[in-house]
Amino acid sequence: MRDHDFLFRGSGDSGQLLIELKGVSKSLDEKLILHSLNVQIPRNRIIGLAGRNGSGKSTLLKLMAGIWKPDEGRIFRYTKSISYLMPSDIFYSWMRVRDAVQFYQSHYQNFASEKACGLIENMGFDRKTLLRKLSDGQRELLMLILAICVESELYLLDEPLTSLDVVVAEEMKEVLRSLKQGRI
Repeated sequence: MRDHDFLFRGSGDSGQLLIELKGVSKSLDEKLILHSLNVQIPRNRIIGLAGRNGSGKSTLLKLMAGIWKPDEGRIFRYTKSISYLMPSDIFYSWMRVRDAVQFYQSHYQNFASEKACGLIENMGFDRKTLLRKLSDGQRELLMLILAICVESELYLLDEPLTSLDVVVAEEMKEVLRSLKQGRI
């Protein structure tokens, strides 16, 4: 990856670091995706990562989350509190919205189930609905709600608004701003 392949854009006060990458490289299927990347993510920031398709944005987020390990370089995580937006296909087809909430409750001790249930209700979900009956946008919205309800210092959201309609995307932007300001 070259320095110009994607950009970091952010807002907020910089402070101590949450995560730092030093000389990180990653290849997939023998193709170099990231090369000698150095990145610092400070606390109290909302940072957008922009770049072309295939430039390594998702790879970078998976490395930051600890899902993948770098081929070279080091990643320093100065927090254990990281939430990663998982793909919507991680759940079994028989599961309902309420089962997805219970899954997160059982896997994340810092999952705010009351907050999740409130957001799920506010966004018009029926907790008894089978996940496979939800539209792509509804599944993505549910996954975003679950991810932001894991009380964390670092939220890694890979294309969180892509499948959402314009109205819901704006509502979720406000939810994300409220999350940053500690209002939810």
